[in-house]
Amino acid sequence: MEATALLTLPLILFLSFTANGMSAKDDTSIVNQSPVIFDSDGDELRSGGTYYILPSLRNLPRSYSPAIVPGVFSKDTCWLQLGIEEYNYKITGVPVTLSPIKPTNDAYISETTTLHVNFSDGLSPLCGGSTVLNVGDFGDKFLSLGGAVEDGSSWFKIKRVSRWNDGVYKLVSSSGGDVGISTRFDGSRRLVLTRRNPLSFQFVAVKNIPSATK
Repeated sequence: MEATALLTLPLILFLSFTANGMSAKDDTSIVNQSPVIFDSDGDELRSGGTYYILPSLRNLPRSYSPAIVPGVFSKDTCWLQLGIEEYNYKITGVPVTLSPIKPTNDAYISETTTLHVNFSDGLSPLCGGSTVLNVGDFGDKFLSLGGAVEDGSSWFKIKRVSRWNDGVYKLVSSSGGDVGISTRFDGSRRLVLTRRNPLSFQFVAVKNIPSATK
């Protein structure tokens, strides 16, 4: 009888932890966990990881590749725009680092992670020093580089476009609205905040990124 009681005690404790939404393995909540974001290879997006953000466009001819590219609007100011080019190889745009705004023990990025998007340091001389993506203080809410990581206009979340976990996502700004496209009079497609028709993205892991030189 005593042996039976000792054998059932661990099971009771395990059921108690899981019933209260706790994992017996790592003492973390397993209830209402936010979905993790995945890259194009099906791997979890890592906090502080470096990726290409590639637009996911329908009905685009196979010989064309879309990418997010910076455009120098004026001295020390860089807009972000959608570039679609015909190449014999796939263009990828500029790599970005995805970092949570607050220190976290979470190794992966989920839909509830508030983060900032930092473009390659190579753009720093062209874009006024900062390469952090932010929502500009303009009437059309254009996206540009030059933000500060502590500024709410530089904070974003990644959300699924549909309820299916198909690796296609959208960027949602803490300022309100999704990242979309505004076609200008000159034919350029600038990234802006929109309440409808968000631009869909996939995240492609960057392999063997060289260390930045100071």
